[in-house]
Amino acid sequence: MSTNAEKYYNQIDAYLRGALTNEEKAVFEKLLQENTGLRKELSLHKELYAQFDDTDWVGHQFEGKNIDFKNAEAYFRSEEANAFKEVIEKAEENYKNKSQTRFLSTKKIVVLLAAASVALLFVFTTLLSKDTTEELYAQYNDWQDLPSLTSRGNTNTNSLSKGQVLFEEGNYQQANTIFESIVTTEKELPINVLIYAGATALELKNYTEAIGYFDKIIASDAIDHSKGYWYKAMVYLKQGKKEKVIETLEIITQLQNNYKYKEAIELLNKL
Repeated sequence: MSTNAEKYYNQIDAYLRGALTNEEKAVFEKLLQENTGLRKELSLHKELYAQFDDTDWVGHQFEGKNIDFKNAEAYFRSEEANAFKEVIEKAEENYKNKSQTRFLSTKKIVVLLAAASVALLFVFTTLLSKDTTEELYAQYNDWQDLPSLTSRGNTNTNSLSKGQVLFEEGNYQQANTIFESIVTTEKELPINVLIYAGATALELKNYTEAIGYFDKIIASDAIDHSKGYWYKAMVYLKQGKKEKVIETLEIITQLQNNYKYKEAIELLNKL
């Protein structure tokens, strides 16, 4: 057992999980009869499997939950995960330099399993408790709340009505052409027109343009100018810019009469 230790670890793992073929199992069991060290190692692994069997916690604790594996991958590529990995690898290297045996000691296995369990539990708990920005955008951005653009005395009523219909049909490119034309020709615009213009730009992923429209709403003297902050937050949410979303939502939560005040607090708690 002084050589090919990694091979034996893999065989023990496969043996305990019932993953060996009949032929492989027979060969392995013969080795067990001949090698006392291997039998002790198998006994140790059996005890550890009884304590840390992943089917006991992964299979039940997360059953029925939708784990975002893209987020998991992003976490494991993050600086935090890499730093954690370096600590474990350094500890393992120090152990190997001091150890006189190729086998893992009981203490080392328990420590590594415990550390891995804590890390994985942290990752999965985080993933399960936090929605992605894409999911949050789908939850909080509802264009059905947009008001009608048809009003008496508006010289662009026909164009606005057409633009609204195109927007509601999902024809954002043509709607954008109409709203851009109105915005560039009219000096004074109701904020609802700017909201539609910004929403259309957002759907077309013209984020800078969308922010520009919503900033105009914020800078206006309209009584409901705070709508600009909400829709601006939606742009950042669509882009996945959490810090910008939080910064914008915190402005909304400063006054209870601001547009989407309660929703802003809810969304902040989920970010």
